[in-house]
Amino acid sequence: MSPTPAPKTPFLIYGLLDPRPEKQGQTRYVGQSIQGEARPKQHCYPSSYNKANRPSEKWVKKLAGLGLKPIIVVLEYDIPDRGALDAAEVYHIRFYRDHGAADLNITDGGGGARGYKHSDETKKKMSEAQKNSLLAIAQREALNADPKQQARKRAHLAAIRADPEYQAKNRAHLAAIRASGEGKAQLAAYNASEEAQAQRAALHASPAHLRHLAALNAARSRPVVDLTTGVTYSSGSAASRTLGLSQGHLSEHLNGKSKHVKGKTFAFAPAPV
Repeated sequence: MSPTPAPKTPFLIYGLLDPRPEKQGQTRYVGQSIQGEARPKQHCYPSSYNKANRPSEKWVKKLAGLGLKPIIVVLEYDIPDRGALDAAEVYHIRFYRDHGAADLNITDGGGGARGYKHSDETKKKMSEAQKNSLLAIAQREALNADPKQQARKRAHLAAIRADPEYQAKNRAHLAAIRASGEGKAQLAAYNASEEAQAQRAALHASPAHLRHLAALNAARSRPVVDLTTGVTYSSGSAASRTLGLSQGHLSEHLNGKSKHVKGKTFAFAPAPV
């Protein structure tokens, strides 16, 4: 440790220099201490690190393997308070970085994580941990059960689906999947899976699907009048085949769920008296 006068406060800024001759005493790390010289001396004992994750810790352990320790120098002392200490650390880290040193500092200093950038792998791990936490799961469940949130989600999805650019991208994406042999194989494998079979069984047993089938059967068995032309067809299916319309859309229209089908309006023919 370089000699310094007796300090009036325990706040100081220190630097760790590389003791190897080829490094020529380069300042590798700049830190702050609120414990005087006790804090920088802790760097000389790598056994105190449970896990050497930080670059500075790995460097100290590497030096220990060579039988060396960092050279400690006090860069600034008698700093009056914590605010000034943070500002001094930021200044010294910036100064040494500008001169090609302080390469082991992963933040900009100042007692926080400002300037630190997580790796993509670390970001992914943090995201997964957050998603799988009990608090996050409870928050998602509460949001999903909120009627206002459900309405906002439906409106957002409707706006996205109505966007012409989204529709064009979606059509291109689906066309690429259908055209690729890999996409067809994946679709065939999924359709044959137990999951797909269970979903189809649940759909066929759902009240909404049963109502839809009932409406289709009603449309097939009752005469239908094209109110645009006055032509009567024997059933909804006959009208859809003749006019090239979707039988499902015609059924929805006949049951009051849409105003028209491709500009045409229909109604069930009145029952004979």
